[in-house]
Amino acid sequence: MQVQSYRTVGFKMLQSFVAKFYRAPPRFAGGVILNILGYQILRITYFNLCFWFRRKRSLENAQTEIIASQLLKDGIVVIPNYFPTDVFAEIKRECDKQDLTVINDQAPRVEELRFTPGDSSFSGVSVLEKHIGRNKSIDNIVSRVVRKDVLVPPKVTVVRTSFRKEDLGKETTDVKSDNLHFDVSYPTIKTFLYLDDVDETENGPFNFVKGSHKMTWARLWMEYRLSVSFYWRWSDEQRKSSTPEVSFGFVEKMGLAVSPISGKANTLVIANLMGLHRRGTFFTDKARYVVISSYRDLESMRHLKFRLTGGKG
Repeated sequence: MQVQSYRTVGFKMLQSFVAKFYRAPPRFAGGVILNILGYQILRITYFNLCFWFRRKRSLENAQTEIIASQLLKDGIVVIPNYFPTDVFAEIKRECDKQDLTVINDQAPRVEELRFTPGDSSFSGVSVLEKHIGRNKSIDNIVSRVVRKDVLVPPKVTVVRTSFRKEDLGKETTDVKSDNLHFDVSYPTIKTFLYLDDVDETENGPFNFVKGSHKMTWARLWMEYRLSVSFYWRWSDEQRKSSTPEVSFGFVEKMGLAVSPISGKANTLVIANLMGLHRRGTFFTDKARYVVISSYRDLESMRHLKFRLTGGKG
């Protein structure tokens, strides 16, 4: 029995190691000593070299080229009325039918459903797969920005976020999203389709710092300092449940500003989350209802597997 127990523990450790290796590079890695010695700076240098050695893509469609160019310049682009009215109505109907799982109960209450296109364990998401998970136009824009073919479909999440009236103004229980932060130190794209109207005076729109997706000496130094304090001061539990916060003072010093990205239903937001961002403040109990697609796996071993297997990963 004890031999079997050791085998089980060893197998789980191996699974954990493979999973970490298989994922896209995280925000920080290493430990206190490595980061004091500049490991995060070496990682950023490596990410940038990989990016700049990739072949640049061009787009034949003039409209998508304009969108991609703005995304490269500002780190974000907002497209009102993205889908035809009938298509958006189909998407909204399908989202409304989903049973969302509560992942945070209050201040805020967050409900979501996550799936990857092609995952046979999910049914009833064919419209989302077609128009969000396998949208060739969005894929082309992403490919242009990150300089990679989109071989891996994005992970799609339907999210409803809300505050009960009695929780408005209380301290957040979801600091990962509410802290001003960056996801990683290399270009990575997420899209946000607003299923209902989102407004800064009501239901906490996505906040983004335009221009903060570019690596500068000030950004490099800021990341170095965070990489050290993140390991030096934080417990393992804090690293799992929270996000190293970038100060608003840093944003002001760089001559930038945090902008709320409000929009009507059927607004599509495409953002490079190497840039600084956060969830906005809720002032009412009106929910924020969005579909998010993440292209982070383009930097994972999963993408390489798709390339080596001809898209059969």
